[in-house]
Amino acid sequence: MEYLFAISEQLSAVPWMILCVLACWDHLRWPKRGAVAFCIAYTAWLALCGVLCVNFDWSTNYTLVPSFLGASFLLIRISRFSKWKTLWLISTGFYLAATICYLSLAVDVQTVGDTFSTSRLAWPGMATQWGLGTLFVLILWRPLRKRLPDFLEEESYDNFWHYAWLLPALNALVIVFCMPVDTTTLLVRRIGLLVPLILGTQFILVGLAYALAARLIIQSNERIREAENNRQLTVALQQARYQQARIDDARRARHDLRHHVRAVISLLHGGDQSSAVEYLRRLDSGEQSDRIIYCENAAIDPIAAYYLGRAKAAGARLDVRLDIPKAVAIPGIDLVVIIGNVLENAAQMVERDVETGRLLRDGAFVTAKAQLINGSMLVFTCDNSCTVAPRQNKAGDFVTSAGDNGLGLASVRDAAGRNGGIAQFGYSQGVFSCSIVVQRAQG
Repeated sequence: MEYLFAISEQLSAVPWMILCVLACWDHLRWPKRGAVAFCIAYTAWLALCGVLCVNFDWSTNYTLVPSFLGASFLLIRISRFSKWKTLWLISTGFYLAATICYLSLAVDVQTVGDTFSTSRLAWPGMATQWGLGTLFVLILWRPLRKRLPDFLEEESYDNFWHYAWLLPALNALVIVFCMPVDTTTLLVRRIGLLVPLILGTQFILVGLAYALAARLIIQSNERIREAENNRQLTVALQQARYQQARIDDARRARHDLRHHVRAVISLLHGGDQSSAVEYLRRLDSGEQSDRIIYCENAAIDPIAAYYLGRAKAAGARLDVRLDIPKAVAIPGIDLVVIIGNVLENAAQMVERDVETGRLLRDGAFVTAKAQLINGSMLVFTCDNSCTVAPRQNKAGDFVTSAGDNGLGLASVRDAAGRNGGIAQFGYSQGVFSCSIVVQRAQG
């Protein structure tokens, strides 16, 4: 019977294991196999801990730490979340398990009294432990399955997750190692009243800290999305102005064409064919539009004109060849993200160097080349002058714009990945370089 109670006491951590796996389900390397393997391995470990507790007369509280370390190691191996986010999930489960375990112990002491042994929980404590664990699973099932994964996918506040796991982990350690477990102390009426008060206050404070952190991250994500929407609006307005300018040019050309035709007809009627030919030659060379057409693609050309125009206005020498036709197999949205972000970064670096005086106007340059191969593979390279090496965030990604924490280039990498490609960025000897290869199967 003692083995049954000890193993059952250990297996009360199973609900927390299920919740952690549930939160990571869509981000497991092998969802079904990985989850089953993790659950089997962790359940076997818990059963072993129960046997060891009986053989060596250990309290269950002291097996929580090695169980936490083992669960962290296993889940980090099979989860696609960063190790810090996975560690935060496990630490939260560890804290809740420690809280319920100690509360169950207090319930046992108050119910059973002097006959209670701190090594094992009796029926009242066991019922409390399993009942609260099941209740938490029912309450948290939907939020952990639907909302938490989306929240953890957000890329803002990356540094926050490096330390967030310490809050639940330290609170759990306080419960395990600092709260009294001997029967005599817990039977004191004042202590018996303080235990639920302390645990409840601690739980509320941890919950408030989580709510505050979540609010800050949500607000940060909203600001990032707003900035991205504003940037897309700027690009859309530029596209609209560009299209309107082309319409105006076409109207002006049609209007002027009547006068040129009349002039040529007049010369031909007068028998002056050589003057008519010369007039047409001058017209062909002098009436060319000064607007630069970078490519035939209607989505990319105005964006390239906008950002390369900014770089040129800052004094940069341009060497651009974008061989992108009107119709391509790669989605236009992804093309805009890739080329727009890269050219925007190049324009910003050139402007920053020229404005701060670190680089003379004639020393700035932007070189951009794009070629579509077989209608489905895009090779895009961009080099630009940059006197100061861009900083890198914790993930090793370049941060080329103040405040974006590398999100612009991360968007380029994600867009390339969605289309079966790769994006690489580097800096060497005053030159920032981008190389993107995107290949999408034609269907």
